[in-house]
Amino acid sequence: MDAQDDAAELEVSSHTQGGSQESHLKFKEDTLSEALSRLFLNVAKVAQGEFQETSNVLQLLEMMNNRTTIEYNNEGDFASGLRVFVEKLKQKNDAFSTYLKEIDEIDREVTELEAVVSTLDNYTNTLEAKLRATFWDRTFS
Repeated sequence: MDAQDDAAELEVSSHTQGGSQESHLKFKEDTLSEALSRLFLNVAKVAQGEFQETSNVLQLLEMMNNRTTIEYNNEGDFASGLRVFVEKLKQKNDAFSTYLKEIDEIDREVTELEAVVSTLDNYTNTLEAKLRATFWDRTFS
């Protein structure tokens, strides 16, 4: 039953009942008042529920954003640590590259020295052969 039906009933009952018209009107007004009160109370509860749901969703979103912020900060710290590590590795590599250049230079010099030693060894062998031939010829001739 809605408010228009209640109003129509009020009019009909006020015209038909005569003496008890006042009490009947009061009863209808109280019933209408209670119904409207319940209606507004229920609407208020629904609105409060909607607001609470929205509030809960926003709190969850805030917690998710905070967690994401922490994760991004951790990732940033990790990336910074990697950057420092890579810079240190680059410095070590640069330090080793000078040693590698020195090693390459020493290797080149050793190769040249081996060539000189080989040449000297050949020359020594030739001299030895000549000396033996000369000494051998004198001893046994």
